[in-house]
This record gives sequence, structure tokens and C-alpha cells, in this order.
Amino acid sequence: MDFLRLWQLLLSATRDPYCGDLICLFDGLDECRQSDRDQLIQELERLYTTFGARQRTKSKIKIFVTSRPYGDIEWGFGRLTSRYPTIRLAADDEWKTISEEIIVVMEAKVDEIAEKRRLSNEIRRALKRRFTEISNRTYLWLHLTLDALKHSLGLTQKKLLRRIDELPESVEQAYEAILERCNRRNWQDTTRLLNIIVASQWPLSLSEIDVALEVGPNSRSLGNLDLEGPSKRKQWIRDACGLFVSIIDSHVYLIHQTAREFLLRHTNERAVLGRWRHSINLQDAHLTLSKVCIAYLILAGFQMENRQVLEEYCPAKAFLRYSAQNWIYHTQEANITEENWIRKAAELCAAGDRFSLFWVGCNAYDTFWEPGIHRRSTSLIWATRWGLIPVIQHLLEQTTAEVEITEAVIKTAAGNTQSGDAVMKLLLDRGGTEIKITNAVVKAAAENTQRGDVVMNLLLDRRGEDINITQEVVAATATNWNKGEAVMRILLERKGADIKITEFVLTTVVRNWRRGGEAVIKLLLDQREVDVEISKAVIATAAGDWGEGEAMMKLLLDRGKVDVEVTKAVIATAAAN
Repeated sequence: MDFLRLWQLLLSATRDPYCGDLICLFDGLDECRQSDRDQLIQELERLYTTFGARQRTKSKIKIFVTSRPYGDIEWGFGRLTSRYPTIRLAADDEWKTISEEIIVVMEAKVDEIAEKRRLSNEIRRALKRRFTEISNRTYLWLHLTLDALKHSLGLTQKKLLRRIDELPESVEQAYEAILERCNRRNWQDTTRLLNIIVASQWPLSLSEIDVALEVGPNSRSLGNLDLEGPSKRKQWIRDACGLFVSIIDSHVYLIHQTAREFLLRHTNERAVLGRWRHSINLQDAHLTLSKVCIAYLILAGFQMENRQVLEEYCPAKAFLRYSAQNWIYHTQEANITEENWIRKAAELCAAGDRFSLFWVGCNAYDTFWEPGIHRRSTSLIWATRWGLIPVIQHLLEQTTAEVEITEAVIKTAAGNTQSGDAVMKLLLDRGGTEIKITNAVVKAAAENTQRGDVVMNLLLDRRGEDINITQEVVAATATNWNKGEAVMRILLERKGADIKITEFVLTTVVRNWRRGGEAVIKLLLDQREVDVEISKAVIATAAGDWGEGEAMMKLLLDRGKVDVEVTKAVIATAAAN
């Protein structure tokens, strides 16, 4: 389930009259994926800036956000932090105190190691002196350095003293030393593991990691996977990555967020041969996990169609649920160019007897599952729905009915919230004027909450003369809580003469006041005030709204053309609110 659906679900729950006070804590916002982080900031701003003072005091939801003060995050919250209380913990000002506390911890740990290993006082003093000489100490650095020291305790006194002088002076140096020590025998396997951990959507279990590491392009069936089992795989991971990776409750994590930053390479940056720092390209990591998921899902043994059987089957199969839920995301993020992998991805979109989209039923968050849905939708529809551009291109090269560009395909592209414009352009280029842009297609573009404006512009650019803006399209625009105003502005500018502001449109706008309707009605009043006629049905709808009725009525009565009798029914509706 994507972010926007989850967010709307949360807000809907808080509006339930039986819902008590709800406190949401978003901790470590800076560690979230940037696209999700930007969406959350946008929705938080929308939530608080559209609330009136009275609504804020009555709101059942209280939100706390913690984050490191990165510039883009501070800029994103700029409008909110200028209006509402913000707490800034002055960690930089407390650095001296923190450093002194680290020294206390360090001395206690050194004494503990010296006592257990029966080290001489000379070595003990040398250790403490070396630690205190290093600036910019952190608890993480101390943890990593002490671990490196423990692995050096078998040396002679002279060699140990020399090793003390070689202790890393930063966390990054410590990370490099840990991985360098571990990767001498299995560099390739370590790289594959770190790519999987970095790209994964959530921490994978030992069993899932075990499967992911063993699945390859030559794997044929579940029974042929050479799995080691959780306990042996745990030891393998420890040997491969040392302290760089933590295993908590049988799930695998990088030791710290800085470990991920250490590994990832920035755009246009070159990796240094033989060095772990910035050695991983995130797109390549997604490609690694995409191939793992695809290879796993096409293994022999996954030919089931009954959802009840699937639900019983999923928990017993490590990595099935993860790959079913995330192979599309990883494939979208990766740049798949190899024809054999594109073909395999296309197989997972197939509606044939072998797969029958069995994995859709394994996706706990997939709400569009219906019995036999795979038989009613073609491979091209599924690939279009998920925005798999290389797969779409591969399918369009075929000549079967499976890849016919039907109205259902075009409508699916128009509603694609991630890459609808790119998919639509590809389909229009291929199908040309033979493709019919129906009212259902235009309505799907109007309802697209993420790419509606760019998809609508594309349709008008390419096929504007064939597009008729009906009241259903205008009403659908009003229900688009995120892009409704932008889409309506495009329609007014480019097809204004075709737009009829009917009673059906206005009642739809009023019903969707909180989800984009307010911005849309203000835009209509600004540009087409003379055509906004407020009927009795519109007034009654506004009067009955328990949350925004007062604001709606004021706006409509102040600016709209109102020529209705305020009947007893309208008064009763308002009185009941």
C-alpha cells in the first residue's frame, strides 16, 4: 500500500467519533527514503495549514517529528516552524560534555578489557592516552574501535602498542577497517549481501536473507535452493560483515544509519577500487534485489490460484511475501536493460496458466485482488498499471491480443500515479491516432493524485481535439485531493469553453471540501464566478457538513450567484449540524 493511501486511512480513523486522542511520533525523519519523506512533509503542511484555529484545538491527532537538522528538511518544514512551536536540541553546544562522558565510558571499557586480558599497566595507560588524543569522538566510534581492539589482543606487547597507534580516528575509517578485515575471502558475497540490505524496504529476516543469497538466474525450483538455515546463515553474515551488520530478533540491520551513508555512492561519483566507502550505487542495489525477487517468483512450485491456499502457503515460505510485495518497486527503481531479465519480469505480468499472477494474492496490502482477475486483465494492463517501462516496450514488440492497446490499457496508464505520463507517451507513440481517448480515460487522468496534471497536459497536447470535458470529468477533478486544483487550472486554461459548472459538479466539490474541493471552488469562483450558480441542493449539502459547513456557506453565499429560497428543510439540516 502506498503512502497516500495509508495517510488517508490514518486521517479517516481520527475523524471517527469513537476515536480517542491519538499521538503519532515520526522518529528519525532524516533516515526515511527521500520521496516518502517529502510526501510526509507535504501532507503535514497541508494538514496544519488547512486547519483553522478552532479545528486545531479540537483535533484528536497530535504529531511529533524528530530529525537531524538537514537543510532540505528544515526548508520543507519552513512554513510550519514559522507558525508553530519547534524544539531544537543544541547537540553541537553540548559536544564538550558528550565528549567527556565518552572518555568516562572509554576508561571503564579499557579497564575491563585490560583486566580480562591481564594487560600490563603500560599498555592500559597507552590505550587510554591514544583514545583521548582522538578528536570528534562518538559513542559509535568508540564501540567500533573497541571491537577492533578486541580482535588485536592476541598480539605481542610491542605489536599491540603499534596497533594502538593505528586505531581509526573516525567512524568511516572504522567501517573501512571492519569490512576490509572481513572481505578478504568472500568479497563478492559480502557485496551482494550489502546491496540487498541497503535496497530492502524493511529489515529482512535470517531466513529471507538465506533465500535471497541462494537464488540466482540458474535456480529452477524451491527444492533445489542450497539453503544454510538461520543459525548457519547468522554465522556466515558475521564472518562476511563483522560488526558492520547487526542481527536483532533474527532480523538483519546495518549497525547505524551512517553505515548506509558510508556505502552509498552519490550521483556522478566514482567508486575507488578496493575501497568500501561509497562503493554501492543505489540503482544497482535495487537491480540486485529486483533480480533476486523475480528469479524467486518464477521458481517452479508457484502455480496456485486459490487465495485461501496462498494465505496458508505464504507464511511457510521465506521471502515469498517480501518478493511479492516489493519486486515491482525494485524493478521500477532499477535500470533493467538485459533482455532475459525483462522477459522474466514480463512473465510475472502474464495471465497464462503457469503463473496466473499467483503472487498478487500473496501481497497482504493489495486491495484489488478478485477471483479470476488475472484472466480479465492482460499482461500489458498489468505492466502499465505498475509502470514497468522496459516490460511495456518488450510486450509492444509482440503481435498477440495480449498486447493490444485497448481502452482499459490507456485508462490504466492515465491513472498511474507514479509514471502515468511516461507510460502514456509510450503508448500514444506506439498506437498513434488509432487509440481512442474516451471520457473514462480523461476521468482517470483527472483523478490521478500524483501525475494528474502532467498526464492531462500530455493528453491535451497530443489529442486535445478529441477530448470533450464532461461534467463527470470536472467532478472527478474536484475529488482529486492533491492535484485537483492544478488539473482544474489546466482544464480552464485549455478547454474552458467546454466546461459546464453544473449542480452535480458543485455538490461534488462541496462533498469533497477537505479533499481538494475548497481549492477547486475558489479557483472556479476566481475564473468563472459568473457561472457558479448556487442551487438549493448545493446549500443543503454545505449546511449538513459537520466540520466545514460554516466556512463553505460563507464562501458560497459571499461569492456565488445565490438565488434560492432558504426552506425549512435547509434550516433543519443546518440546525441538526
